Amino acid sequence: MAEQLYNNYATTVASGGYSSGSGFLNISGSTSGFTAPFHIGIYDSTTLIVVVLLHVTGVNSSSQYAVTAEGTDASAAAGDLVRGVLTVAAIGQIKLDAFQRNVNSVSFSATPTFNLSLGDQEITLTGNVTSSSLSGLLAGNRVVFCINQDSGGGHTFVWPAAVHGCMVIGSTPSTTSIQEFWSPDGTTLYAISPGVINE
Repeated sequence: MAEQLYNNYATTVASGGYSSGSGFLNISGSTSGFTAPFHIGIYDSTTLIVVVLLHVTGVNSSSQYAVTAEGTDASAAAGDLVRGVLTVAAIGQIKLDAFQRNVNSVSFSATPTFNLSLGDQEITLTGNVTSSSLSGLLAGNRVVFCINQDSGGGHTFVWPAAVHGCMVIGSTPSTTSIQEFWSPDGTTLYAISPGVINE
């Protein structure tokens, strides 16, 4: 899952604190509404020096996170401050998230709907698609369609009416046809590549 960021995240370490290598952190606040993964720093309540940086990997209970230490591991005491932070690892994950594209695998139907808010689109044809439609299209969207033939092949595919410049997909069994599109207005998709077939 993508790195989560929360504005002004703050709480304190609860009784039981965090012990080096324990794998969990007890907090005085609630874990409700917070989804892993994200990064936090624990600061000594007196000196305000960072004690340990933690990667929150899950939620164990309403007041406990599953965590791993980032870098040097150290124990923390009840009352120490917990704050959301950006670490080297977090920034690296954010960069990866920015370039990683989600793929929406659409179940076969003779009349499938492709939800573009879910990322690039993939479908495996086990029969003919007689019509198709789009949802979730926004201005500036770039989307790749990946259309697979099953082992029988020979299936036809009718593109959504809002798609322009689309290729005729390949029909060879167990191959893939791929083409990329862009929308200037959130209503129409235009081909920005000639596409490849029977790959």
